Amino acid sequence: MRTRSISTSGALPVALGAVLASAIAGCAAGRASDTPESITIETPLRQLIAQDLAPGREAIMQVIRIPPHSSIPRHWHPGEEYLYCLEGEAEVLIDGRAPMTLTPGMGINLPYKVWHSASTGNRPCKLVVFRVHTQGEPIMYREGEASPAP
Repeated sequence: MRTRSISTSGALPVALGAVLASAIAGCAAGRASDTPESITIETPLRQLIAQDLAPGREAIMQVIRIPPHSSIPRHWHPGEEYLYCLEGEAEVLIDGRAPMTLTPGMGINLPYKVWHSASTGNRPCKLVVFRVHTQGEPIMYREGEASPAP
């Protein structure tokens, strides 16, 4: 199982403030301070789909943990993405749709090549993600890296 962290730069001022507040409180109480959490992604499954069924496609299953006051920057995927919220909540912004808040038990589809982003408030969020992905492509393209072709 692979785990990786991705940048939470959109939440850096909030996270930095939390770290500073924690450090000040820790010094006052004589305790060590905590460091901010990172978004983690575990990939328990990644394999090719039968080529006579879906040529050039692979299935990817991931578990994503987004800490409080964090964000996943605007991006798109070279495949369909299906999310299921296990714990906590996250606001999801999908181009062309009203903002939505994912809560436990909710599932949504993020369409092929559509820009979207996600962020958390005071609560962390844990998601299961299933992708039908274009083989050989990166998992995501962040804004400024590439535009989705029609």
